[in-house]
Amino acid sequence: MLPTQGILSSSLKTSTCIAGSLAAALMISASSAPVEAKEACVKYYKCVPLAQFRCQKNSRINQDVHQTCYSRQKRYLIIWLGRQNTPYHYCEIGPEVVAQLWNTRSRDDYYEENIRVSSNDGKYDCRTHPIPQF
Repeated sequence: MLPTQGILSSSLKTSTCIAGSLAAALMISASSAPVEAKEACVKYYKCVPLAQFRCQKNSRINQDVHQTCYSRQKRYLIIWLGRQNTPYHYCEIGPEVVAQLWNTRSRDDYYEENIRVSSNDGKYDCRTHPIPQF
């Protein structure tokens, strides 16, 4: 091996090592889950801590229902809706309704037909049902 070949080989190993480390760092940062919100500032109400909630994001794009968080113990649902991703709340809503919402093919349609205030005469409306304390 010529002296210059040894230098090139060493430089190539160093470059490969640096590139490998950089690629590993990029993969770790890309695979890290985004930080979840610790509270939801509900429209027309106040901020509610989400520590006692089970949450699901809607993975489908171009949907009005973006995310839902439910407290089974308190029978309280928060749904992020619309272009502004605004959180709204629903009270005295049973786990069977939320399970159907989470397992339906179209969360938008299920929300419109079964949860939205105008579709069920205010069945889960927090203006006419007690809002739980958190």
